[in-house]
Amino acid sequence: MVVVMADLNKIAKAIRLFNEKAEKLARLSFIEKLAHPDAGVSIKFVNHEGGGATVTQERRGPDEEAIDAFVLTFRYFIQDNEQTSFRNMEQHYLAAPIDPALQKQFVDLRADINKYLDTKLNINYNNEDLTRRRVMDVCVYGGFSHANEDKRRLFKTWMSDPFVGKWIENEFVVTLGNIHNAIAFIKTLNDQALKHLPGPS
Repeated sequence: MVVVMADLNKIAKAIRLFNEKAEKLARLSFIEKLAHPDAGVSIKFVNHEGGGATVTQERRGPDEEAIDAFVLTFRYFIQDNEQTSFRNMEQHYLAAPIDPALQKQFVDLRADINKYLDTKLNINYNNEDLTRRRVMDVCVYGGFSHANEDKRRLFKTWMSDPFVGKWIENEFVVTLGNIHNAIAFIKTLNDQALKHLPGPS
């Protein structure tokens, strides 16, 4: 397949934009807060003398503002209307005259990301075994971008549940952090790939 120069310029531009967004994510407070030793979730059951129990949940780590800022940029990597999405980036890699070893690394890494996202969590909600992808999708598009009304309602239902709300939210935060690690690695691949493309490497 012959790729014309205009297409190569477009591919190079997309890869550089990916790197710009990756660098922005790395600067956000979300990463520092997620790495804090105290980050995590705890659920406590307090039994009352007269019977019954109270459930309290606490999630420590990135707060709502930090998650909001992170998701705003993170969406560039998961929305296929963006040239920087993982799916589109794989197409860029395979269409351009990039070292086949780099192409394979990218394809393999994207497969690992998808495998990770399709991993089931130890959470069953309304007879649905939740996966990381499902949680990420509902939290991003129902909680932090409000792009989908059905997902917004489900997100609010999840978050108001005294048994699993904070647990789901914590899994979402951890998933974002792990995908960010993959994004950071892809940036190092991109730095090498740009040497094969027009413009500054």
